[in-house]
Amino acid sequence: TVPGNGRLGSEVRLLEVPSSDVILSAIYNEKGRVYARLYEHRGRPSEVSVGYPLGKAKLTEVNLAGQEVKPVSQSLTFRPWQIRTIRIEPLK
Repeated sequence: TVPGNGRLGSEVRLLEVPSSDVILSAIYNEKGRVYARLYEHRGRPSEVSVGYPLGKAKLTEVNLAGQEVKPVSQSLTFRPWQIRTIRIEPLK
């Protein structure tokens, strides 16, 4: 692709995960849907609030096969080393 002009800055945030214990390890597109994978990397229980900074969005936790598990409210609880996947559906 053609290089940009830098107006977008050096950071892209599709999901806000303000935590030192839980990291956003991947964002990917599958069949036209956007998914984010979160990972507790310190080996201790943690709770993190999750937000979509680009407006309103429906956030749904899915399993590794992409099947819905449950809607995501404002926070997620993680067990040590737990990986969770969130589907992001922007609302208009």
